[in-house]
Amino acid sequence: MVGLESLAEAIACTLSESVKAYNIPKVALSFGMDDGEESEAYASKRSYVVKRLAGWPKDKLLDLSKAVQETYPTDSLQRKIEEFDSGQSCKISPITRQHLFSCIESLPPIQGKMGIIEFMEKLWSLSTMHASDIDPRCLTAQDEVYQHMVLNDDYSFPQILEYLSLKDMSNRKLLDVLEWAVHPLIRTDSDQHEYVEQINVHLKSDGLALVACDQMSGYPVFRVAANASGVQGSAKNLIFASNGPKPEIVLSDAINNDLLIVKNDEYCLVYDRPLTKNGLLWNQLVAWWAESNSLKVSDDTERDLYSRLYNSLSSPPEKLLFKTYFKTFRPLYAENLPALVPQVYLHYDPYTLTQLKRHRRLPRQRMDFLLLLSSFERIVIEVDGQQHYSEAGTPSPKKYSEMVSADRQLRLLGYEVYRFGGAELNDDGGESVIGDYFASLFRKHGIHKVTTPPKKDGE
Repeated sequence: MVGLESLAEAIACTLSESVKAYNIPKVALSFGMDDGEESEAYASKRSYVVKRLAGWPKDKLLDLSKAVQETYPTDSLQRKIEEFDSGQSCKISPITRQHLFSCIESLPPIQGKMGIIEFMEKLWSLSTMHASDIDPRCLTAQDEVYQHMVLNDDYSFPQILEYLSLKDMSNRKLLDVLEWAVHPLIRTDSDQHEYVEQINVHLKSDGLALVACDQMSGYPVFRVAANASGVQGSAKNLIFASNGPKPEIVLSDAINNDLLIVKNDEYCLVYDRPLTKNGLLWNQLVAWWAESNSLKVSDDTERDLYSRLYNSLSSPPEKLLFKTYFKTFRPLYAENLPALVPQVYLHYDPYTLTQLKRHRRLPRQRMDFLLLLSSFERIVIEVDGQQHYSEAGTPSPKKYSEMVSADRQLRLLGYEVYRFGGAELNDDGGESVIGDYFASLFRKHGIHKVTTPPKKDGE
C-alpha cells in the first residue's frame, strides 16, 4: 500500500487494536472524524476508521496520526509518521542503523547492570509479544529472551531484535534504545563513557550525538540531539597551499559551481574529491598526492607532500604549528589523523585594489589552516601576526574590526574558528600550547588514537 492510504491504514490499525468496538465511534469523533453507528464499528473497527479518513489531505492526516500516537502509542504508527514527516530533526539513516547494531554487538552487553529481560521490558512488552518461529518451546518473546539470552546466552541483542522483527523499529524507538543503553541506571563511569563514545562515532555521520542533558546522583543522563553546529552543504574545490602568485579563478559552470584556475595554477593545489564521513584524513590526502603525481603511497611520498605544504607557509609561528602537529600527532593517530590543510582559499576576489575603487575587498580570502573532520565539521585555525591588527606597525581598529567581522560570518555558517597569537607560538612554549590545543580538539570531536603503531616501509 502506497501513498496517504497507508498512513490512514496505520491510524485505523492502531485504533482498532487499542479501542473497543463500542467506543470506536466516540473516540473517532473526538479525533475529528465523522460520526457513525456502533453496528458499523462492530462489523469492522478498521474499516470504520478508514472510511472516515478517505479524502483527508496529508497535513490533516499527519496531524491526526500524531494525536493518535500520543494517546495510543505504537511503534508501527510511529514508523509511518516518520515516513511522511519531513520535519524530523533526528533522522538515522539505514547505513548508520547497520553500523550502530554492529557497534552494539562488539561492545559489552547492552543491558549493563540490569537483567536483559528487565532492560528490554523498558522498551517493549515482551510478555504480550509472540516469539519467533526459531524455537517451538517459546510461546512469547519473553520466553525466547529468557531461554536464549539468560539460560543459554546464544543470542546477541541485535539477533533477538531481528528474530522478533524489531530491527526495523522506528527512529524514535531506536533513539530510546540508545539513550536507555547509556542511562546511569544501566552503566556508569568508564563503561558509560565507552558506550557514548562508540555510539557517537556512528551518529556523527547523521549530524547527531548523545549529549549530556541532565544528571542523576552526579552521573550524566544522555539524550540524542541534532548537532546544531556545523556547515551545511558539501565541500567542493579545496584550493590550498599556494606558494606563489595568487591564482586567477573563473566559473567554468556557474550552475554547478564548477571552478577553473586559468592562471598561476602551478602555485597551488586543488583537491576536488568528495569527502568521506570522516572528512579529509591525512592518509587520503597522501593517496591523492601519490595518484596525482604517479607515485606509490610510501613514506617518501608522504614526506614529499609534507614538504610541499610546509613550503606554502611563510611565518615561523605557522611553520611551528604545522611541524608540531605532525611530529606529535602523526604517530599517535596514524590513519585517523585529520589532514591539516594550509593556506586554504575561502573567498576569491579577482580585482586589484585599484579596480575595486569604492568597493571593499572581500575579507579573509585565505585561511591559515583548515581541518575537515566530517562533511559538516570544519575547523579554521588562524595564526595572528601584526598584519591582522595593525597597518605599517600601528594598531588599526579598522583591521581588527574586519577580522572579527569575518570570524562572526564563519561561525554563523557553522565553522569553528580558533585563533593563536603569534607570540604564543615561539620556541619556548609553543609546542606545548599546540599539543594541548589539538589534544583537546580531538577529544571534543571524537577523534581517536590508534591502538597499534603504523607500519613503516618494508615491514
